[in-house]
Amino acid sequence: MGFIEKVNRLLWVMLLVISCPAIAHPERYLDRMAIIDAHKDFAQSPSPDYVLDARSVLRFPRRYPVGVIFIGDSILTGWSGYFAHVFPNALISGRVGRQFSSALPIWKSLQQAGVTRGVGDVVIELGTNGEVSPADMEQLLKMTGPRQVFLVMPEMPRPWEHEVQQLYLQTAATYPNVHLVRWDFLSRDHPQYFWTDEVHPNWEGIRVMVHAIALAIADV
Repeated sequence: MGFIEKVNRLLWVMLLVISCPAIAHPERYLDRMAIIDAHKDFAQSPSPDYVLDARSVLRFPRRYPVGVIFIGDSILTGWSGYFAHVFPNALISGRVGRQFSSALPIWKSLQQAGVTRGVGDVVIELGTNGEVSPADMEQLLKMTGPRQVFLVMPEMPRPWEHEVQQLYLQTAATYPNVHLVRWDFLSRDHPQYFWTDEVHPNWEGIRVMVHAIALAIADV
């Protein structure tokens, strides 16, 4: 593939992925708080490149070919630079308020553009912003196929927390290629890992989460 063709393809993917609907309802109070808290990340981060103050992000890997795809919400968006630092071969797609269902059109767009070809690992950091449908989970796993899928277990004081966690547990027990990153275990009883909304990790917390994801991928 020539350079111009590759650039055009990446621009097309960027347009499709960013234009995918993030939420089907008005922005929540906690989503607005996430943007406010994200400003504090700059004060803690050892590198300004680790933090992004934006509603959405699509970062292409610094090192090709793409080896891992991250699809997430504001947790991923705010610290996308740090994720890119630890995973230089990763394609990172994040958006504030993103629902799990958004992962389906995102994956389809990436697949149509040929970006998923050769990718072995997929990290899903979703479930913080709403319930996860078992049908959506099943459909996503059909789309990703035999790839290794890593579900980051959400930990948040929201009504759907237990339901999402139970679905993730059941999914990992059913599919041998699905693995859990137990952010809930790692962050429980560690309020110092979070900002004031008790959802979004600060610099101390995100290092724990990213390290856990890296270990999970390395162990498979």
